[in-house]
Amino acid sequence: MVPRERLLNAVSLNSAQFNASRIVGPGLAGLLIALFGTPLLFLLNAISFLAVIYGLWLMRPSELMPVTRAAAAQGLARLRAMGDGARFVLTTPKLRTTFLIIAVCGMFGFNFNILLPLEAKGVLHAGPSIFGLLSSALGAGALTGALLLAKRGGMPTNRRLVTMAAAFGLLEASVAIAASVQLVLVLMALTGFFMSTFSASVNTRVQLSSPSELRGRVMSVYTMVFIGTTPVGNLLVSAVAGHWGVPVSFAISGIPCLLAALAAAWIWFRPGAAADAQPAASAAVREVPARPELATPLPRPSLAAAGDLRPTRPTYPSRLAPGQPRLQPRAADRD
Repeated sequence: MVPRERLLNAVSLNSAQFNASRIVGPGLAGLLIALFGTPLLFLLNAISFLAVIYGLWLMRPSELMPVTRAAAAQGLARLRAMGDGARFVLTTPKLRTTFLIIAVCGMFGFNFNILLPLEAKGVLHAGPSIFGLLSSALGAGALTGALLLAKRGGMPTNRRLVTMAAAFGLLEASVAIAASVQLVLVLMALTGFFMSTFSASVNTRVQLSSPSELRGRVMSVYTMVFIGTTPVGNLLVSAVAGHWGVPVSFAISGIPCLLAALAAAWIWFRPGAAADAQPAASAAVREVPARPELATPLPRPSLAAAGDLRPTRPTYPSRLAPGQPRLQPRAADRD
């Protein structure tokens, strides 16, 4: 829908409206549940998808950005198409390391639908109101991060991704040692800030690093890794909370994200990482055929054998015969 140079801005604005609804949603849902009960809320949620369908119907295809499209696939060919996306990710060093962070953060870090109710009830010993505040704090931080990121453009750098993922994991793990409601609210707001900036940045990185004919296939792998692994993480986090308590579940959620960020930093910033990031280009340089005349260096004459090698200025006759043209020094002599 947008040109490449505006992709980060568009993804950030999309994240902003998503997190704005996360702020308004819990409060509105609590009010509706108090007035009409839970079943009606499910019905209203289903009806709200009519707005999504209407928004898609309003889109004008003639104003979309033209891209190269791959041939349509059917049946098992669709699975092979996803395999094409996976192979592209595995053979692209920058994306391979990015997907390492995506997989770890998607599985362990984004489990707030499990963690926040457990934190409100099991640690803070509060009710639905505190749960709503925690959800709103997370959404407010995410909204702030998305709006600030919307001012940026271009490809997110490796340093930015590492910083955001490390801060996200560290802040989420810090909730394990927070005992007061106020401190947990502050930590959740900061966690939401880095959660939003990280997710928007990796989404932009994956799209800009993929050729247009493979972008849909790569994004399907991205969705499977980033969102599809979250239910597995929900099972692990809830099992940890049931056996060792909610604080340990926050630590189990945040520490792997921090370790994944440190591993990506070592891969990207270690000595020789720049050479490893472009193996195809290096191989192409090595395979350039050498010119035969340059393969063997010419022998250097010694000063003793060459004599005086100082350049001498050519002399020209001071007087010319009538009608004889004046000699002009060559360009090499003039230099």
